[in-house]
Amino acid sequence: MFIKMKWQAYAISILAPIVLMAILYQGLINTKIQSEKLKIEQEYQLQFDKLKHNIKKLEQENKQLQEIQFLVTATMYHPTKRQCDSTPNITADGTHINVWKASDYKFIAVSRDLLNYFSYGDYVLIQGANGRDGIYQVRDTMNSRWKNRIDFLCSIGTKPFKYNKVKIQKLDRS
Repeated sequence: MFIKMKWQAYAISILAPIVLMAILYQGLINTKIQSEKLKIEQEYQLQFDKLKHNIKKLEQENKQLQEIQFLVTATMYHPTKRQCDSTPNITADGTHINVWKASDYKFIAVSRDLLNYFSYGDYVLIQGANGRDGIYQVRDTMNSRWKNRIDFLCSIGTKPFKYNKVKIQKLDRS
């Protein structure tokens, strides 16, 4: 029995510092984990704040986009060398078209002054163009002599037309 007690005391004397070190180490690990958790939470909060700021900025830009609208004169053009250039099957932005199906694309050309507000690829709502109202895409540019004007891309054989006070409004891309 005495040997057993001596053995237990010896084991305790060896194990006690190890257990104490394990407890201290666990405390350090917990402190380190809490510190890392706090850093991660702060980083997430920073990213969240940035996202909120970006959302607000995008909402303002969207509101401005909705306000981009003009009253223009609307005419039409055929994709021919006489009315375009030597490559009537290629729009100003490089899109290749079938000239016999030009009306199917729902593309428009804008006068160069309108390129300050509309870019190639923008979708626009056209209103007040009789039976041609709808959503079109800006793909071409008109001759520099024209101002405040749009041209509907129409298939060869479409009769010429002209509408005044046509509303063109830039649509949101989302």
